[in-house]
Amino acid sequence: MQQRFLGADAAPVTVIDVDAHFEPGDEWLLPYPDLAKRLPKLDPGALAVHAIVGDLLRDVPAAARPPFEQLVPPVSPSCTGRKKSSRRSVAPKFEGKNQFQVANAQAGLKWMDEQGIHIQNVICLAGIAYGVQVEDLGLRQEVIRAANTWLADTCAASNGRLLPVSALEYSSLDWAVEELARMRRRGSRIFLIPAYPVNGCRRSTRVGTRCGRSR
Repeated sequence: MQQRFLGADAAPVTVIDVDAHFEPGDEWLLPYPDLAKRLPKLDPGALAVHAIVGDLLRDVPAAARPPFEQLVPPVSPSCTGRKKSSRRSVAPKFEGKNQFQVANAQAGLKWMDEQGIHIQNVICLAGIAYGVQVEDLGLRQEVIRAANTWLADTCAASNGRLLPVSALEYSSLDWAVEELARMRRRGSRIFLIPAYPVNGCRRSTRVGTRCGRSR
C-alpha cells in the first residue's frame, strides 16, 4: 500500500489519521429509544454558532453578544434549518462529502486503503452536541456515554484500524476519568477537550489544585 504513494524503496511508514468523523445524524440513537425520547430536537444553527465561536462567547453575557443572525455562517442557511438558501451551492461535488450518513466501517476501511492510511482515529460529535441545549448534567453524561458506546461498537468491526475518539463531560472529573478508562478498554487512544474553562478551570490548571479537583 505505501509503495503506491512513497515508492518501492521507501522505508516502512505507518500513516495515522487523527481527525476523521462518523456523523450519522439521528441514526446512532436508534438503539437507545428511551434516551431519544428525553432529548430535545437540536438546532443546527445554534450548533454551527457554538462550533465556530462558542468558546469565545461562553463567558460573554448574552446582552453583550452580537445578534444570533450575525453569527450564523453566511453559507449555511439551508443546513442550519433557519431558512432555505436562495443561492446555489458553490461547494465542489465529490463522493463521500456528506458526513451525515450511516456509518460504515467496511466502507471506511476501503477508503483508507485507497488513500494509504493504516489507522484512523474517529470522532463523533453527536453526543456532545446536546451539551449546547441540555442543562441537566446527568442527561449530558448519559448521552455522551451512549454516543461513545455507539462509536466504539461501530469501530469494532475494523479489527483495530478504526479507533474511537472519546468525548467527555468535564463538569465532574470523577465521571470523566471513569468514562475515559472505559473507552480506553474499548480501543480509544484520543479524547476531546474543550477550548474554554470548565468550572473556572483552564486547561493549564495543575492537577491536584483546588480548581482541578472534582466536586
